[in-house]
Amino acid sequence: MIGSHISNEPDREMGAGRVFAPRLSLVICTRNRSAQLVRCLEVIRKLHLDSAWEIVLVDNGSTDHTAEVIEAQKNSLPAPVKSIQEMVPGLGRARNAGIRAARGEIIVFTDDDCYPNEDWLLQIDKAFQDPGLGFVTGKVVLHDPDDYPISVNLLEEARDVPAGTYVSPYILMGANLAFRRTALAKIGGFDSNLGAGTRYPVEDVDAAARVVIAGWSGAYRPDIVVRHHHGRKEVDVAALCRGYDYARGAYHMKLLLRGKPWFFARGIISLRWRFSWSSLAWETRGGMAYLRDRLLGRLSQTN
Repeated sequence: MIGSHISNEPDREMGAGRVFAPRLSLVICTRNRSAQLVRCLEVIRKLHLDSAWEIVLVDNGSTDHTAEVIEAQKNSLPAPVKSIQEMVPGLGRARNAGIRAARGEIIVFTDDDCYPNEDWLLQIDKAFQDPGLGFVTGKVVLHDPDDYPISVNLLEEARDVPAGTYVSPYILMGANLAFRRTALAKIGGFDSNLGAGTRYPVEDVDAAARVVIAGWSGAYRPDIVVRHHHGRKEVDVAALCRGYDYARGAYHMKLLLRGKPWFFARGIISLRWRFSWSSLAWETRGGMAYLRDRLLGRLSQTN
């Protein structure tokens, strides 16, 4: 299991007789999007935090100029940078590599096509003053008004997710997500079978759900904001929605296999209420595909 590789205690680096112990680690995973990464890092330069923090850049097997971009940019960023490579594609796997390299008590994630607000880290740090909080997520808004309004999260009111309850996939996005390190260690990190680059891009919701099942609370805070510069247009929407539905099916099937039939039912009921029979059909396909992959041993050991 990946949990054996994710320590409950962050590594500490010695330098000039001091221990560098960042409060927060910002992890950005990227693959073959060097131009987007440049724009993302321009915005990262504007971030600030009262405590020490660091940046971990994970190249998930890129074949473009990503490595050169990271090398050229890292010395001008506002916090110490660690750059690593995870050659096997899959966002869950890449995020785990970032966690292993990170040293912060709080592990923060955004995507290479996102631009956080300047107070983003401050707001995240403020949320984690609650010692029972395992994860926090926030608002994701469009950066370009000409993009189709999808892959966003526009909830205006704060929401709490009590420990042991169902985590709705509609409350969070991996582009704006942070975890307490001890919570991630307790669940063994992200499921490497999930995430962009796999059949089931739902590693973010799955990790949050397992944190809450493990006894931590979660939260959505609308003042934690990133802008998503995804570039998608109306023509892209149908295929994207099918992919989201399919991935949600895997998430809910995994909950059922974990002995959470009520959570599974909650997901099906909420999907039918929100969307269409077509969405339900695609979620069913995703759930059955995940079940088949588990039964046939096509997935690595899951957590």
